[in-house]
Amino acid sequence: MSIHVCRMPKIPASGQRRRWTCNKGQCPITEPTWKRVHGVRLRPLAVPKGIIHSIRMLTLARYLTHPQVLVDPKVAVPSWGLSDVGRARVLAMAAAGWLRGTTQVVASAEKKAFETGTPIAQSLGVRLEIRDAMHENDRSATGFLPSREFEVVADDFFAHPDKSIRGWERAIDAQNRIVREAEAVLGRRQEGHVLFVGHGAVGTLLYCHYANVEINRVHDQPAGGGHYFTMNRSRRQVLHSWRRMEDWP
Repeated sequence: MSIHVCRMPKIPASGQRRRWTCNKGQCPITEPTWKRVHGVRLRPLAVPKGIIHSIRMLTLARYLTHPQVLVDPKVAVPSWGLSDVGRARVLAMAAAGWLRGTTQVVASAEKKAFETGTPIAQSLGVRLEIRDAMHENDRSATGFLPSREFEVVADDFFAHPDKSIRGWERAIDAQNRIVREAEAVLGRRQEGHVLFVGHGAVGTLLYCHYANVEINRVHDQPAGGGHYFTMNRSRRQVLHSWRRMEDWP
């Protein structure tokens, strides 16, 4: 996390000088210091003398779900890859440039998450980190389910987080697992934003944890995949709920 310290010179007896403040209005600093640290437009602020102040620059953590996949009932779900539509969405996001400042891209080992994270990490010039335990909720007991049947079971999965629905991993266990994985990364002393790349169900469970709300499918991402939420990395405070990957800040 970036830190800068601003030391104010004494204000002469004749009155106040013009000073300059961060975009959040938190940190009065001199114009040369602002230009050196921030390199952005200034706005004036009159401040009292003798201020010594430090601020932590806001760093973010985002959780992104993979977009559309190629559904093949003959292939194990973790081995499904992105469809042409899903791949195009990822490439557009990687090329947009709004993820600059991200120094860690961390993905589930499932193929669709790997295929989502790889172009993004390459565009940022960082290594893609794979964490096996970031996988989607374990549904191997049933394997592939037709869409209508899947939705019914998924509703029960969220509605009864302490129960195993048809042999699926319990929602509470999946939530504890994905939170452990996220905290292992967020707890590192490494500057920059973090991007997690994963899945809809465990992503929703992670959102519920950091938003301090009960597990409920009402917090699920919209249909289609390819959504993200953002939180303050240091405070673990959710800043907004799901947005489409095309909806940049």
